[in-house]
Amino acid sequence: MTRSAILPAGHRSRGFTIIELIMVVTIMLILIAVSLPVADTAMASMRIAGDARSLATQLQLAKLEAANQFTHVRLQINCNGSTTYCLQVLNGTNWVTDPGTQYLSAGVSFGTGNAAAPAGTQTTLAQTSIVEFNSRGIPITSSGCTEPCGTPTSQDTVYLTHQNGAVYAVSVSAAGQIKTWQYINSGWSAL
Repeated sequence: MTRSAILPAGHRSRGFTIIELIMVVTIMLILIAVSLPVADTAMASMRIAGDARSLATQLQLAKLEAANQFTHVRLQINCNGSTTYCLQVLNGTNWVTDPGTQYLSAGVSFGTGNAAAPAGTQTTLAQTSIVEFNSRGIPITSSGCTEPCGTPTSQDTVYLTHQNGAVYAVSVSAAGQIKTWQYINSGWSAL
C-alpha cells in the first residue's frame, strides 16, 4: 500500500509552509550574525601569526645568506612603505636590496616603543628597524662594515601589532637564535 492510500485526501504532505521557511531563514541569519565577529577575530589572529612566522623565516634566510656569501646581510624594516620589509646584502660598501619586498597583512603594522619584559627577556627592548648578521650568522650592531667587524648584540626584536590589539614579537638572541613570541594575558609566550 502506498503512502497516499493510507493518508486521507486532505492530509497529504505538500512541503514546507512559508512560515516554516521564514523561521528557518531567520534562525540562520541570527547564527551568522553571532558568528561573524568571532570569525573576524580568528582571521585577524591568523594574519598576524602568519606575518610573524614570515618575518622569522626572512631572518633565518638573512642569517643563512650572510654565511653563504661571507658578507653582512640585514633585514630592513620599512623598505618601500611603513608595512614592508626586505633583505639587503652588503656588496663592498653598498647595500643591495634583494628582489621581493615583503608586505604585512591588512591591519598589521610594526610595533613602536617598548613593551614590558618583551620577547622573553628580563629587560625592556625597543623595536628594531634593522637586524644585521655578520658572515658567521651572529647579529651585530648595524655597521655596514666589511668583514670582520661589528659588535655582537642581543637587542634585536621586531614587534608586530594588529589593529584588534594582538601583539607578536620576533627576537634574535646573541647566538643568532630566532624566536617568535605572542603577548597573551600580560606576558610573552614562545611559539
